[in-house]
Amino acid sequence: MTALAVLPDGLTASGWEDSKIRLWDLATGAEVTLLKGHSGWVTALAPLPDGHLTSGADDSTIRLWDLATGAEVAQLEGHAGGITALALLPDGRLASGSYDKTIRLSDLTTGAEVARLEGHGGVTALALLPGGRLASGSLDSTIRLWDLATGAEVAQLECLGGGVTALAPLPDGPLAFGFWNRTITIRLWDLATGAEVARLEGHGGGLTALALCPTAVSPPAPWTARSGCGT
Repeated sequence: MTALAVLPDGLTASGWEDSKIRLWDLATGAEVTLLKGHSGWVTALAPLPDGHLTSGADDSTIRLWDLATGAEVAQLEGHAGGITALALLPDGRLASGSYDKTIRLSDLTTGAEVARLEGHGGVTALALLPGGRLASGSLDSTIRLWDLATGAEVAQLECLGGGVTALAPLPDGPLAFGFWNRTITIRLWDLATGAEVARLEGHGGGLTALALCPTAVSPPAPWTARSGCGT
């Protein structure tokens, strides 16, 4: 499995190396729908509030699916490398990151590219931040922050130790991120100062995913970061 997204109505979508997307009923564990159309590993999924699902794959395309019918209703092209990350923006645009070293913002109504953010090596992770900003991680060992209104890069964090493969903003401000290469750690950064504030170690393989989960822990730590890794 190469991508995962929680959907409404108790469903979960998973992307696979066989180029297919499977929808699962979490209550029963049954596969309820199979979406076919990509020609490469499905590497990113992002649900939309209107009952559609977007998917990205290493075939360099983004596809839009109607979850009610299972039909593919649109295809976005333009990236010159595999898609690695998708993020739905508050204004309805879709951000996509790719190994082609770009982040592209697309209008899902027309399918047109409306902005392009450049500066990274291969882009591997995206995360929406408060204040109209987007965070991106890359194989070039940096995290960059972008102003979505202007498309300008507003900050850069140097993350020596390997490519950044996962990003997760925390509710109280810091940004968590994971590495793939030499340094197998989760790190927390204060976005206001650019300082590292914590480091979590223990994984035996490169980190591939991070997710925030509510817990019963008393403040000041009401949330925990859960991570996935390859060993």
